[in-house]
Amino acid sequence: MKKIILILLVAIALAACQKNGTNSPKPVTTPADTIPEKGTMFVQLVKDSSTKDEIAIQFSKTYHLTYDAYEDNRVPASSPPVLLSALASDGTVLNWDGVPYTPGMSIPLAANVTTSGPYFLKVSRLVNIPSNIQVWCKDNLTKDSLNIRKGNYHFNIDNADTNSFGKRRFQIVVR
Repeated sequence: MKKIILILLVAIALAACQKNGTNSPKPVTTPADTIPEKGTMFVQLVKDSSTKDEIAIQFSKTYHLTYDAYEDNRVPASSPPVLLSALASDGTVLNWDGVPYTPGMSIPLAANVTTSGPYFLKVSRLVNIPSNIQVWCKDNLTKDSLNIRKGNYHFNIDNADTNSFGKRRFQIVVR
């Protein structure tokens, strides 16, 4: 008797799906992300072996471009000799930036130093970032760019020239 009732229930459910013009539920599929959830890159601004600063950029499809206290970390108020920051879309200065990944996206950086001279930007570590993803440093002052996954980007900062540092000079482009 139980088997007959079960068969009848299944038959009714199938008939209802056909009547509504639907088939049995299918899983929703989306294209695979090119960067896995929580893939993270660490980028450093370096003067020498003891004078450097590092930021982290982490990717998740649920993250926002604007500042979010659960995804991002603000830069504490201080004036170290070298300060590298990522900028949220609302202008918040961050040392940990959680962003949703979009191929070709750019992440603005702020580079500030107390001493003029030569510096370089480099990728110090990649966590779950596939090898086919390129990480470019775009220099808005010199109009130059370099895949910093393959090498360091060398440049000069002159504190007398406000175009050579701050929030407008660099971007990280991920593609």
